[in-house]
Amino acid sequence: MISIDNIEDISINIYNNSNNWMEKLATYYPSWGEKTLNKIIVPGTHNSGTGYMKNNNYYFHNYKYLSRLVRLGLKIFSENQNYTITEQLNTGIRYLDIRPKIDNDIIYLSHHNIIIEYKFDDCINEIINFLTINKQEIIIMFINHINDTKINDFLEKKLENIKSYCIDNNPNIFKTKINEIMKSDKRLFIVYEDYNNTNSNNIKKYTFSNNYLDSYWKFCNNYDNIAKNKNDIEKYLECYKSVDKNKLKTLQLHINYDYDNLIYSALYFTNNIETNGYKINQYIMNLITTSDNIKNNNINIIEMDFYNNYKINNVNILTTFIYANLLSISNINIKNENYKNTKFFNIKLSSIILSYIILLIISIFINLYLALIIFLIIRGIHLCLIQLNIY
Repeated sequence: MISIDNIEDISINIYNNSNNWMEKLATYYPSWGEKTLNKIIVPGTHNSGTGYMKNNNYYFHNYKYLSRLVRLGLKIFSENQNYTITEQLNTGIRYLDIRPKIDNDIIYLSHHNIIIEYKFDDCINEIINFLTINKQEIIIMFINHINDTKINDFLEKKLENIKSYCIDNNPNIFKTKINEIMKSDKRLFIVYEDYNNTNSNNIKKYTFSNNYLDSYWKFCNNYDNIAKNKNDIEKYLECYKSVDKNKLKTLQLHINYDYDNLIYSALYFTNNIETNGYKINQYIMNLITTSDNIKNNNINIIEMDFYNNYKINNVNILTTFIYANLLSISNINIKNENYKNTKFFNIKLSSIILSYIILLIISIFINLYLALIIFLIIRGIHLCLIQLNIY
């Protein structure tokens, strides 16, 4: 029986090699390598391609020439990552949510109708380059939100060039041990949303339909909604026990905007994706280290926003995923670390609206400059609270 006192011990030899953490994990703990792909848990990113939303290189579909101000608004409400694909993979991400979209006959990455001027072809090349350098890592890529059959045509040709890296479509894939996949060059597991709508030979041979991926996502427009739904999340993870074993099970823990959310953000600049992601990622770390459903392999992938922006007790999220994988190995005893549950101070939308009404009254009936000074003071206090992790 191997005993590990705390999570920091794991990071010494594995986390410091985050670009090849799977290889290290299988080397140090061989029983983990005996597991199958649907019996491990890996970190994933939501809208992985949004890490390329830089230098004004994004626009609304068919409206390329928008002002910088409008583009900034698009970024605030559309950006889910701040790392490129290579940076994500090098820091441990092993599941990518890739959304190609055709615009002017070029296939770019996208977030719904937001086009990111980074080509789908270049994205795939980055992934292949990573697999070439890191010869035992496994990547799961979900290609989804397909908007044009031309993407099928492109993928058919592209797969011909990269087929030596792609795991062959095989109904028994979840009987293949991790060690066996690692020994092969074929370590890219592609799930293709449009699989059933094409007769492409290469797509049928080198990708899997989304029947191989089961995903739970409950609409939440802020961190509080996710925290309140904790019991629902646990119940759903419990239900995953009965899900077809020939599936990868994904938990999407991130927010999406509705109109109330947009109003809140416009008024107070706080309820954005990155701020909520910071809080949600702490919740994920607590979930991973306390949930029996995680320990029992009821989930394989957790999708995150801005995963690299959060540490707790100086421990990175990747280390927590490594910890979760070790918890599922029967011959390893790990003394669980007690994680600090930070209580976040949340200001309700009604109170924020009230504060702005008061400022408006002051500006109209007393002094505009006084209202501006009060606003800057409130905003300054708020930014300090964010930096202190109180808000």
